[in-house]
Order: sequence, then structure tokens, then C-alpha cells
Amino acid sequence: MTELERGTVQNLFSSLGAGYVAVVDSSLLGALGAGCDVFEPSGSLILDIGAGKSSCAIVSGNDIIASESVALAGNSIDLEIQKFIRSKYGVSIGISSAEEIKKQTNIVSSEPRKFKTYGRDIITGMPKEFLVSQLEIKKVITSCLN
Repeated sequence: MTELERGTVQNLFSSLGAGYVAVVDSSLLGALGAGCDVFEPSGSLILDIGAGKSSCAIVSGNDIIASESVALAGNSIDLEIQKFIRSKYGVSIGISSAEEIKKQTNIVSSEPRKFKTYGRDIITGMPKEFLVSQLEIKKVITSCLN
């Protein structure tokens, strides 16, 4: 948020009768919500992967030392999982199924785990049950992040 936007928000809420208005960065609030002591001089790395934007920040001493945001986020990853399942298995899955697969995938694990998933066969149109490998989905997710 720019200084102009910050001032506009503060003026708006002040004009609505708020006695004190403080605009706080979401990364700092995320650190507080995660239980980090943001007032300590030690640093905390905060990663917030939202639906449409991902943010990364280093928080220390009640301040944001460095931060970066990118447009890649959960929705983009879900769409890539959908595309992968369609091309590899010939099955169309919904966005909620892709999101569930993403949530079940442990990106730091090398365990050869498989998920049972359901979708619609793109040739027959019939429901289809199939197994998808965690390692395959991990590759899809990491390719999105590169």
C-alpha cells in the first residue's frame, strides 16, 4: 500500500468517527496471528499464500525488514493441477477437487503416497475413480513456483 493509499484509508475512517486509525501491513498481522513475537529483535519469515496473491516478508522488531508479493497463488496452482490431471489421466476434475489434492500434498515429503480422486472421463463422460501420486502433484506445484 502506498503512502497516499494509507493516508486515504486513515482519513476515511477518521471522518467516520474513529478516534485512532492505524494501517498495519498484513504480513505483520500474519506474524502476530501465527504466534510470533514481532517485538523481539529476532527475525521471522512469514509466507502467506492466498487465493490470488502470495506474499513473503521478514518481520523483526515490530517492523517489516523486507517483503515481496507475486501474483502466483493458490488459484493458479489449482488450475495447473486440473490441467495436469486432464492431460495425464484423461479426466476432468473440478476446482474443489484440485484444491483438495493440493492441500493433501506434502511438498517437502518424498513419500510415494497416492490419493484416490474422482472425476469425469473426458472421452466417455462417465465418472471415473483413479489414483494420483503425491510426487506427480509435487512436480506440478514446484513447476508453478519456478
